[in-house]
Amino acid sequence: MTGLFVIADIWIHLVSTAVVDTGIAVTGTVDQDGAGNFSRVFAPPANASQAPWRLQQGLQTFLEVNSLNTVLKLNTSTVLLPKTLPQETDIVATTLGIEMSCDLLNSGCTFSQTTSSAPLIWDCSSVEAGASGILSNPLTNPVNTTFLPNPASGTTSNATSNFTILSAMAIPSVFNASTTITVAQVFRCTGSLQNITYSFSAAGGGFQITQKSDREVSPLVELLESDSVPGKAQLLEEVGRTVAQSTIFVQGMNVEGIGGVYEDGLGRMFVAFLAGEMIPAPSLKVLYRLPTLIPHTSTSPVPLGFSIF
Repeated sequence: MTGLFVIADIWIHLVSTAVVDTGIAVTGTVDQDGAGNFSRVFAPPANASQAPWRLQQGLQTFLEVNSLNTVLKLNTSTVLLPKTLPQETDIVATTLGIEMSCDLLNSGCTFSQTTSSAPLIWDCSSVEAGASGILSNPLTNPVNTTFLPNPASGTTSNATSNFTILSAMAIPSVFNASTTITVAQVFRCTGSLQNITYSFSAAGGGFQITQKSDREVSPLVELLESDSVPGKAQLLEEVGRTVAQSTIFVQGMNVEGIGGVYEDGLGRMFVAFLAGEMIPAPSLKVLYRLPTLIPHTSTSPVPLGFSIF
């Protein structure tokens, strides 16, 4: 019985000395190209059954309840990114972004309206050629966002990457404290869609844009000008109205910086709804940081007459 006990005791000590002390683990890496679907690319054109689902995905992304996507401002670009990333992982991947700058044109515009429910006529052509129009239903549809034609082609749906948007809105300041924020507001926004290469470092630094280049603007034009799903145009109008109202309410007493507030909201709206037209794709590079386990030397007592090497 004693011999068995000693053997058992030796076995117990051998097992105990083989336990790894995780407190002295070091870090190793496994580098894989094309691993993990952390890139975002445009999907093939939607059919009739897919289109409503894609619109829903865009709305979810805008409301920050989508399980796959989120939208962040990185430097001057608003970028579509994965909602969650695995821990201890460095990533390089591609996605979509938009860079935009908006300014308020009111000081160079004229506005004409007989009553609050009458059509509102606005003219900012002294500031921007062709910048004039009518808000025919200012109470029920107070915001009108349109593309200005590209000067080189006379169209908005060609392969150019740069765009100019005019947003006219019959939204006065809730504070009525500014002579610039009047009965209506007109913003001019210029920008471009972008192909973005981003990196993410789990060790620190978060998301970074490593490369960006302009891309053709047709997906954005298609988003705003095509009513591919019943109710799509009305939904985008309502979301655009919310962005516009939020801008005027938040910044209505101080027009300095109001263009930046509007461009952030509008850029987020555009990228979020374009996310519905995009699908996950393989990353350019994924670096998994794997723990390397190093066993330590046990200080447990060893039965007399036995050694552990």
